[in-house]
Amino acid sequence: MFPLDTLDIWWAASAPILLLSLYYFTQGLYSLSFLVDGYLFSRPVNMIDMGEKADLVEGSRKDYPAIVLFYPVLEEQESVMRTTMIALDELEYPKDRYRVIAIPNANDWATIAALKNLQEEFPFLELLEVPSTDHRSWQPVWDAWNNNPKAYWWHQGENAYNKDLPPKKTRQLIYAFYNWMTTNPETGTLISYTDADSCPPKDHFLAAAIGSRKYRVMQAKNVAGNAGLTWPSTFCAFDHMAWDGSKYEHLSGDPKQPFWMLGKGLFFHAQDIHDLGGFHPWITIEDPEVGLRLWKNGKNLGIMEGSLIEEAPTTFANAILQRKRWIAGFFQTLKFRDGPMDRMGFSFIEKIKAWLIFLPCLTMSLNVLGFPLSVWAAVTWYNGHRNSSSLVPLLVHCKSRPVCLFHDGSVLPDMDSDEADHGHQMGTGPLHASHQSDLPQSVVDVLDDPALDWLRHVSQQLGTGVGAHFEERRQQASGS
Repeated sequence: MFPLDTLDIWWAASAPILLLSLYYFTQGLYSLSFLVDGYLFSRPVNMIDMGEKADLVEGSRKDYPAIVLFYPVLEEQESVMRTTMIALDELEYPKDRYRVIAIPNANDWATIAALKNLQEEFPFLELLEVPSTDHRSWQPVWDAWNNNPKAYWWHQGENAYNKDLPPKKTRQLIYAFYNWMTTNPETGTLISYTDADSCPPKDHFLAAAIGSRKYRVMQAKNVAGNAGLTWPSTFCAFDHMAWDGSKYEHLSGDPKQPFWMLGKGLFFHAQDIHDLGGFHPWITIEDPEVGLRLWKNGKNLGIMEGSLIEEAPTTFANAILQRKRWIAGFFQTLKFRDGPMDRMGFSFIEKIKAWLIFLPCLTMSLNVLGFPLSVWAAVTWYNGHRNSSSLVPLLVHCKSRPVCLFHDGSVLPDMDSDEADHGHQMGTGPLHASHQSDLPQSVVDVLDDPALDWLRHVSQQLGTGVGAHFEERRQQASGS
């Protein structure tokens, strides 16, 4: 037998096992994902009751705490930022009780120019340029981290005492927050931040004020405002509805279940963030890490019913880029050994519970295998082959001749034209014969090939019936 013959025979026997193994593996992980979702949806919800608005005393600094909204932007179009400013201008909250501070990088001249144009239209907008980290105005950050072991990234690890922070959203937030804290803000002040393309509801700040009386962390639901615009934005919008708008709230009610933040539409007590070390600059996205750190230090989460509207990516390229950043941030935060969770003092069980939040999202990557395998299984079932261990037809080579093996064990060799005519007259297609005289000599040769003995044995072990049918055909061919 030629090596190709052996390879083809091996493939004929092994392909069903391989495909079935992959199929059951992916289905098992899908099932695990559903079980995890069942667990998450069984968790209670801390929903902020907007009916408590009637209990607020107008003019009370306690009932209407000061709020500072940081607005980190990077190379943003003026039209995009104007949409957010319009929404912020319509907030139903005392104008003297909140500030909106845009924090672009100092070398992002186009964005700074656009923000200065917007200041003429929206007088409440303040501007704070973030310089490079070698500027002396960064000293409040280094001083705060030096005195705070909760800022573990500053004291240990490969980036310990590294001042060259990456120029992204987190660095902007760090600079703005610590410089603002040097102004001795009012006790009870809340801080928030949002993305350039986000539009909060009118009661956004009011909901945070109500929630701050019971909770240390408040998070609004998020929805996509451009669902249906393109296929990519539609897919991303579904993600927002399934996770941000439905599942996330169930992380709030169980004090034993870790939570993370959604990256926008969130509110913290400023003193809590200062005491816990601010934001981790070396993780791609700050959302999961800061949420886990707040949870580990006993801060409870309340959910704001009103949804913040954001813009989902409109191209697959941008959607993939966005998801890559998110996935990178999750893996960095959830590193099981010698990672942020160890630095925060997570136990083994707490690490598992933190991973449970991410697992359903992670299993979406299985669709690369799961979808085609599910199609294969569905087609096989539809064709009546309930025993999915047979994948047919399979092409093998015996005595250097191609042979087609059908699901019922029939064998059809590559016959010459005369043999094909004879086979057609028999009505074979797969080949069915009951007498030796009905079979061309090439079929007899193939069925007598010893190389098929191993395939017959494997087929019998798989329970496909192929082995028995082979034996029947061989006995017919030999006249027994």
